[in-house]
Amino acid sequence: MADNIKLNVAIGLIEHKFISFELSEYAKGNKAPIDSDKYEFMFEFTLQVLEAEKQIRVDFVSKLFLKEEGLNVELAVLNLLCLFRLVNFDEIIKRDSENRLLTPNVVIQTCNTIALGSARGMFTMALANTPYSNAVLPLVNPNTLIPKEN
Repeated sequence: MADNIKLNVAIGLIEHKFISFELSEYAKGNKAPIDSDKYEFMFEFTLQVLEAEKQIRVDFVSKLFLKEEGLNVELAVLNLLCLFRLVNFDEIIKRDSENRLLTPNVVIQTCNTIALGSARGMFTMALANTPYSNAVLPLVNPNTLIPKEN
């Protein structure tokens, strides 16, 4: 949904949950440190509007890869959940002519940015005391966290 009007969004974080973290078999067997510029992260957001609860749920999955010439190896997978309450839900979330819920970009961006920041901290904790402790989920331009309109 395009943001053509000024919105006052009142949002609260209800739940912030670490779901799972797993090192791959390759990562478990490797003991050699890896240069920090050899890492690559992939991440995926699934945002759901929970109308009855007046909430937004973000499920976040991120994978860490070792990227070297001729080598692309998955090292770890992290899953987390963030649940947000929109205090003024009825003012913010609207329906279109086909009765689909419309979520303003600023809400999507805010929720996804918080989930990404949470993942950064969770990766740091999960990778501590491993050869991958120097893998840091990078800062991301928040505008890239908004789905592209078709």
